[in-house]
Amino acid sequence: MLEEAAFPPSWHCTNSPPRETSRPVPLGTRTCFGRNPGSLLARAALICLLFPFSSACANVEAPVVEASPLEDTRDILGPYSVAARVLEHRGLTQVRLFFRDASEERAQIVPMEEVLPDRFVAGIPGMPPGTQVHWFVEAEDVYGNLGYAPPTAEWGDESCVDWESGQGLPTPGSAYCFSVLPR
Repeated sequence: MLEEAAFPPSWHCTNSPPRETSRPVPLGTRTCFGRNPGSLLARAALICLLFPFSSACANVEAPVVEASPLEDTRDILGPYSVAARVLEHRGLTQVRLFFRDASEERAQIVPMEEVLPDRFVAGIPGMPPGTQVHWFVEAEDVYGNLGYAPPTAEWGDESCVDWESGQGLPTPGSAYCFSVLPR
């Protein structure tokens, strides 16, 4: 079963315009931003360094999610199989695959199936030629911590991670992408 979402659940959306913007924003604009864990994680890490046996240290780390990018394809039938490895020692509540056609705003969400311990799979349905597909994997542990593959997808999927160019680190808001090529 597919469900639609404009942004992952770790995002917060309001109907008010952003506080600081360099351009005019039309009335009714939805503003969405990702949860920035930086300062929270820094505080939690400091507590764990000072008090390593504190119960606060038990739920600091997010699941580690690993997935490999999919290659461009001429297959229009699909499904395009996504495999992920999720490392989490406290327990997972869900592992989900988010994907969308680059021309669409909303992502579709598919629950991933655990096929081996720490190994999950799901499929992206076939797409027409000329489609660029943005996708990422999200895992949630029992404490509500979220992990992503690629890690930059925590902030959305507006751009594509370019792992082959070697041009520095990917920007926040990058997802894995592949294209369905014409025959």
